[in-house]
Amino acid sequence: MDPLSIAVAVSSLAIATARVSNSIHDIAGKANRANTTLTAISAECAIISSTLGQVEHLVKADPTAFSSKLTDAAHNDAGVPSLGDNLRNALESCDVTIVALSDTVDRCGAKTGRTLLGKAKFLWNEAELAERLQTLRGLNQALTGLLSAIQADSLTNVRRILSDNTAALETMVRRSRTYRKKYVPSILTGAEVTLFEFDDQVVDSPAYRRAFNSFQASTGSRTLVNDNETRREDASFVVVDHHKPEKKTESQSPSSVPASLPVREVATPQTAPDLSNPDQKALSEKLFAAVRDVKIDQVKSLCSQGADISARNAQGFQPLHLAANNGSLEVVKALVSYGANIEATTNDNDGMVPLHLACREQKTPVALYLIRTAGANIHVQDKHGNWPLNRAAIKGDLQVIKALLAAGADLECVGYLGWHPLHHAAGNLHVIATQLLLSKGADIAAEAENGDSPLHVAAEFNAAAVADLLISRGAELDAINHAGDQPLHKAVFKGMTVTIDLLLNKGADIEAFESKGGTALHVAAEQGTTAAAELLLARGARIDAINKSSNQPLNVAVAFGHFAIAQAMIAKGADIEARGAGGWSAIHQAARNNRPEILKYIISKGAVLDPRADEGDKPIHLALRWHHLPCVKVLVEAGADIEAKGQYNQAPLHIAAEISNTLTVEYLVSKGASITSYMDNDQPLHRSARVDKAENARILIRAGANPTAVNKVDVQPMHLAAGLGHINVVKLLLEYGVPIDIEDIPVPSTSDSPQPPLVRCAGNGHPKCLEFMLSQKCNIELASANGDTALIVACWNMKAECVKLMLKARANVNSKSDNGYSPMHCAVKKGSVEIARLLLETGRCDLGLRNADGKTAVEYAESEGKGEIGELLKGWKGTGVGLIDL
Repeated sequence: MDPLSIAVAVSSLAIATARVSNSIHDIAGKANRANTTLTAISAECAIISSTLGQVEHLVKADPTAFSSKLTDAAHNDAGVPSLGDNLRNALESCDVTIVALSDTVDRCGAKTGRTLLGKAKFLWNEAELAERLQTLRGLNQALTGLLSAIQADSLTNVRRILSDNTAALETMVRRSRTYRKKYVPSILTGAEVTLFEFDDQVVDSPAYRRAFNSFQASTGSRTLVNDNETRREDASFVVVDHHKPEKKTESQSPSSVPASLPVREVATPQTAPDLSNPDQKALSEKLFAAVRDVKIDQVKSLCSQGADISARNAQGFQPLHLAANNGSLEVVKALVSYGANIEATTNDNDGMVPLHLACREQKTPVALYLIRTAGANIHVQDKHGNWPLNRAAIKGDLQVIKALLAAGADLECVGYLGWHPLHHAAGNLHVIATQLLLSKGADIAAEAENGDSPLHVAAEFNAAAVADLLISRGAELDAINHAGDQPLHKAVFKGMTVTIDLLLNKGADIEAFESKGGTALHVAAEQGTTAAAELLLARGARIDAINKSSNQPLNVAVAFGHFAIAQAMIAKGADIEARGAGGWSAIHQAARNNRPEILKYIISKGAVLDPRADEGDKPIHLALRWHHLPCVKVLVEAGADIEAKGQYNQAPLHIAAEISNTLTVEYLVSKGASITSYMDNDQPLHRSARVDKAENARILIRAGANPTAVNKVDVQPMHLAAGLGHINVVKLLLEYGVPIDIEDIPVPSTSDSPQPPLVRCAGNGHPKCLEFMLSQKCNIELASANGDTALIVACWNMKAECVKLMLKARANVNSKSDNGYSPMHCAVKKGSVEIARLLLETGRCDLGLRNADGKTAVEYAESEGKGEIGELLKGWKGTGVGLIDL
């Protein structure tokens, strides 16, 4: 079979299948008890019809590419059916299956003595019905696989897909053979197809091209419909019903086209496009230029010379896309007459067919031609999800909207963001288009993806006239979208005062809660829509309304920095001391969110300077925690308490020393903040040491802070910095004369075990800081009060990197703490083979040392069940060369 024969055969089967589907649908619709099974059969038939339609479209769109896949030498060599063989089998199977199913339907209809319910029961009880359904499902699966193979981009993928679908294809053939015993396939026999010898080159011949273009012209606008109201049949070929005799009249012949389908005259190019010809690219470029410049004669001439009308430019447009986009009607007609594919999509981010483009650019004459004359598919979505009717509604193009609806466009087609055409018309301020859609029955309460109704959209985009129309037609003022917003909130969100006024006049509830539990005034306060806020205040909106966070509108306006709205609210009597979430008043919000101008204004209106929030912070603490020096200055200049204690018992300078930059610390020190005040245990300098804020510490020391001051648990800044590995603060303290070998400073958790800085650093595992401290010629054997040296503590805490550094510094590997633990005993206790090996490799480790229990390291390992370390110690024969010599 050649592509033309296949296209005609597929078309015949698609129509016959759709007819059977509709017949069964009629019966199912009139008999409720039979609905489930019969509807399933009808649905399977509809899917098969749709699949066949897609196959037809692919064949007609690019017969050359299609023909290259039909016969595959690799399949023939392996004795495996090719795509062409499988497709022939599928079409024949479909033919006999539909014939069998038609017989079942006709036998049901022939029992005229029964009621409709009786007929349905007849079908319902027939065992053959279940068998027919299974056959249809198998056929559907096989056809779907073949469709995927046709769409494949390489022969390799064709082979793979056919292989994956072998079982379904074989089952399809077996079932059709069973049917052939009783039924004779007859649908395809009536198709007027001229068969001829077909090879790889024939499809590119001018004769074949003319035949194929003629076929496209006669069938391009055919639409398969599966409903009870509209059914079209393409009479460009004969579909034979083997039960009903064919009726002909003088006005209708097998080759005539129904009046509902326009005939497209197709011009014949003198030569077919030769894609291998280098001149073809030049022809295509000239064609694009002629289309762009609307030179109709050149367009026709180039097409007749064989210019490729399916070529694409850099934007992914074919010539027809460009013409439709530019609104060149005569060029569009010429291209269509030469066989341009009106269903081709652009290869870009939009994925539009020519009809989409004409609707998008409001090229009304082109759109009308494509719909009414060229037979463009009106049921196609672009990559954004929009259908042609959505595009027309966006532009408010009344003529195109009417034409699309007359052609059967879905009035509720869902496009981008889940918008229906009515949403698009409403959101784009098209009053008359909105009125037209409503008059055609558009759902006034249709929901978008976010639950917005058309009235929500009109309100959001300030389409007051559209909103008025929608309300007059019954749109709900209090409709709620998925977020909980009403149309009034959408209008306030965008500051659309005209629409706000309209909605309020129509009865919208000014105090209705929105998605965050606030009123419309809260929305205006957050979004900063000043005019909307002023309008709401003038219309009596409650100024003390509370949202889910317990905040009044003033708190919200201050938090988001909308000064004008805050002023308007205070002028209307808003309470500046009202507490919201966390016990914050307006002054807390201003300080936290760095609103210095609003802060000044609130203070000028008498706001309390130091109110304490629920967690203990005052405004100055919040400003410091969030690094808002401008607000700190406003508060201090206004008289805020610079020593006030907030959360964690912190004074302002404690917070600044720990988290702020140097400018803030300098400012507070310059204003007399105490450098010796305590927050629980620490002074400000200790806070800087804890977080390695060396420059803040420098400012504090220069201001008089004692670099060796102990906190309330007797810890100095040097111990804190070393224990935390903060090398910058360690260097700073050394710069100011703090000795690195400070002794007898107790550890807070064990006050009877003082630890020098080096012991803290090594024990906590900070190798970089430890390396620096060792470079300062510190006493590496300085021990804590219980005799723990830095090496012992590092071994106990298994800080291998620090152990290496201490050993390189020639720390005593045989030192013992007061309880008799040597470094090796520590390694054994912790089970660290790595550290034990490091100690052994020094060559200085005395394995005869005994702990307080009188046990050597080997004996201790045995008593502790540390077998691996015990074996290591017993068998050690190391040279002691390596680490010690580095």
